[in-house]
Amino acid sequence: MEKELAKRQMEELFAIFNAIEGSVYVADMHTYEILAVNKYCETHYGPGLVGKICYEELQEKRTTPCPFCTNPRLIGTDGTPNPPVVWEFENAKTGFWYHCIDRAIHWPDGRLVRMEMAFDITARKRTEVALQTSLQQLGERVKELNCLFSISSLLEKRRLSLEGILQGIVELIPPALQYPDITGVLILLEEQTFQTTNYRDTPWKLVADINVHESQVGRLEVCYLKERPESDEGPFLKEERILLDTIAERAGKIIERARAERFLQESEKRFRDLVENLLVGILIIQSDQMVYKNPELDSLLGPLPMEFTFAAYKNIHPADAEKVKQGFQNLSSGKSRKLDMEFRFYPEGKIDSRSNMKWVHCRASLIEYRKKEALLVNMMDVTRGKELERLLIVQDKMASLGRVAAGMAHEIRNPLSGINIYLNTLVKLYDKGESLEKVLGILNQLQAASGKIESVIRRVMDFSRPSAPRLVLTDINQPIEEAIKLTAVTLRKSGIKIDTALAQDLPTSLMDPHMIEEVIVNLITNAADAMKNLATGKRVRITSSVQNKQILVTVYDSGPGVPLGLRDKIFDPFYTTKPDSTGIGLSLCGRIIADHGGSISLHTSQWGGGEFVMRLPVNSGEKQR
Repeated sequence: MEKELAKRQMEELFAIFNAIEGSVYVADMHTYEILAVNKYCETHYGPGLVGKICYEELQEKRTTPCPFCTNPRLIGTDGTPNPPVVWEFENAKTGFWYHCIDRAIHWPDGRLVRMEMAFDITARKRTEVALQTSLQQLGERVKELNCLFSISSLLEKRRLSLEGILQGIVELIPPALQYPDITGVLILLEEQTFQTTNYRDTPWKLVADINVHESQVGRLEVCYLKERPESDEGPFLKEERILLDTIAERAGKIIERARAERFLQESEKRFRDLVENLLVGILIIQSDQMVYKNPELDSLLGPLPMEFTFAAYKNIHPADAEKVKQGFQNLSSGKSRKLDMEFRFYPEGKIDSRSNMKWVHCRASLIEYRKKEALLVNMMDVTRGKELERLLIVQDKMASLGRVAAGMAHEIRNPLSGINIYLNTLVKLYDKGESLEKVLGILNQLQAASGKIESVIRRVMDFSRPSAPRLVLTDINQPIEEAIKLTAVTLRKSGIKIDTALAQDLPTSLMDPHMIEEVIVNLITNAADAMKNLATGKRVRITSSVQNKQILVTVYDSGPGVPLGLRDKIFDPFYTTKPDSTGIGLSLCGRIIADHGGSISLHTSQWGGGEFVMRLPVNSGEKQR
C-alpha cells in the first residue's frame, strides 16, 4: 500500500509539474535511465524520453555521463539525501541556459533517484552578457520567476485547499513587483475574496481576468498604494503586466483543476455509495487477489479469502463446477472478454443441503483497474426466481398430465359406457333366451367399442413412444407437394383455394419425408376445419424458404385464427376445441418436428387466420460420416 501511495503521490506531483514552464525529469542515479518527464520537457526534447539515457537524450552527442552531473553531490556519505543542488548551465544541444534545481528523492520502489527542475534562463544570461547594466531588470525578472515557482510550489502542498492556494498567491505577488512595500493584491472569485491586509482600491492598479474554460469566473487586481513614476502601463512595467496575466492564467488552471478534482471526488463518492448499496454482489480480482468487494457480495457468498479464484472455489454445485471453472479459465487465458452464466453454490459449504443451495446469475468481464487488467464480477441472487421457475414447470407438467388424463378418460368413457350397456343387454337376452343373431349383433357392438378404446390407447402410445424417423436426404418441397395431392380433393369439395410459394433452391436435408408429409397433411386439415363455417374467401397458402441455416415452412389460412389465450395449449396432447377431435394431431406434429431437431410455432397470418411456422435445421449428414 505504501508503494501504491508513493506512486500515486508521484503521479500527482508530476501533474503539478506539467503546469510548470520548465523541464522536470527524474533519472536513475546508477543507470541514468529517464524514469519520468513533464510535458514541458517532452516539448523541448521530443517525445518518448522515458526509458532512455539522460545524457544521450538531453545533451549534445554524449556517450558517457556528463562531467558536471550532480549525482555525487546529492547523496551524503551516510546514504541519505543532501540538500538540493542549485546550478546553471548552457545546454549545447538546445543552445539555452537553464537554472537547475537537483535533489535526491525516493522513487515509489524505494530507491533514491535524481529529480531535476530546469528553468530556461537564456534570456537572463544573454542579458547579463550583453547588458551588465540591466542587472536590476534581471533581478525583477528573477523575482517574477521566483513568484511563479513559489506559486507552483504551493501546489505541492497536498493538504492545501483551493482557498489556501489562492490566498498564498495573493501573498506571493507583492515581493515580485518593483515596490513591494506599497503593493496591495486582491483576488475576487465569484463571491469569495482573497486579499493582502493592506489592500485598498486606488487609481494605480492592474487588472487581469481569471478564466475557466474561456468564461470569466473572477479577477486579479494589483494596486500601488502611492503614486509612482509612469512606466509602460501607468507605474507598472510591461513585464509586470505579463506576470499578472500569467498568474491570472495559472490561477484559472488551478481553479479548473481543483473543481475537476472536487467533482471527481463527489462523483467517486456517489458511485461508491451506489455500488455499496446495490443488491448485486460486485467483486474485483487482480492478480488472483481480491482487491474490492461490496457488502452484498459478503451477504451472498459469505467470507472469502483475499487470494480468491472461482476456479478454486469449493462451494460450487458439483454439476456446475466444471462449467464455472472453464468459463473463468477462458477469461484468464484471453479466449473470451466476457462471461454470462448461471450456477448453483453453497455459501456455507453444505453440499448435501438443498435448502442451503443458491442460484446466482454471474457476469464477469475483463476491465482496466488502476492501470492494470482486472476481472470484474457481478453476481445476482436468482434463487427465488429459479425456485419459482421450477415450481411453474412442475405445475405445468401436472396441468398437462391432468389434461392428458382428462382426455383419455373422455375418449375411453363413451365406448366403456357402451360396453356396460351391451353387457347388460346380453344378460337380458340370455335370460329371455333370445336368438343368437341378436347376441351376435351385441357382440359386434362390444367389439367395435373395444376397438375404439384400443385405438385411443394406441394413439397415446404412439405419442409417448413414437417410431424413430427414417432419415434420408430430402428436398422439403417433395413431402409438401405430396401432402397437397392427398388433400386436394377434400379442399376442392370444401371450396378452399390452396396456393404455394416454394423456393426452388433449397438444400436437401436429412429428414423422414413420410413423417413430414403427415405433419403438413395435419396442418392443412386443421386449416380446412377452421374455415368450414366461412361462406367465401377460404384460402390456404404454403411457403418454403431457407434462413440462417434453417428450412422454414409456413402453412397459413384465412380462417378465424386461434385466440392468444389458447396458443400455449394447442400443442398439448388431448387439448382440442373441436367436439369430434381427440387432440392428438398437433401434439404429434410437435413431437415429429422436435425429433427432427426443429420447432413449430403458431402466429397470426396476414389474412387474420392461423399461421404455423416449422423450422428444421439444414442437415446434410456430412458430420455423421
